[in-house]
Amino acid sequence: TKDNNGLRRVIRDALGTWTLRAKDPAVRIAAADTMFKTPDAANIEPLDAALAAETEPSVKSLFEQARAASVLVSDKPEADKLAAVTLIGARGDRDALSLLTSVEASSQGAVKDTATAAISIVDGWI
Repeated sequence: TKDNNGLRRVIRDALGTWTLRAKDPAVRIAAADTMFKTPDAANIEPLDAALAAETEPSVKSLFEQARAASVLVSDKPEADKLAAVTLIGARGDRDALSLLTSVEASSQGAVKDTATAAISIVDGWI
């Protein structure tokens, strides 16, 4: 099963990269949404490449949010995670609230405190 998991990851990563570059904006939006809801540090590099190539502002914003979600589960520096929490908090929907709650539970220090503050703001919006 270890080999199967590795193969699944390779396929998932290839599909993710491919859909991030799809001609149809709806496909790119769906890819960003999936990556936001299932953050993975492995998504950061493909999202960086997609961000550099994206010309549609609304899609670019979703790519930035998906990247922020993946930063939160990575080993990126605290400053990057703080910026990610702020970006996700600004999204202000239930998916953002769910992710922020998870971050709050699994973090310490400034990241935890910033997530707590963002949660209280998002709670007021929903």
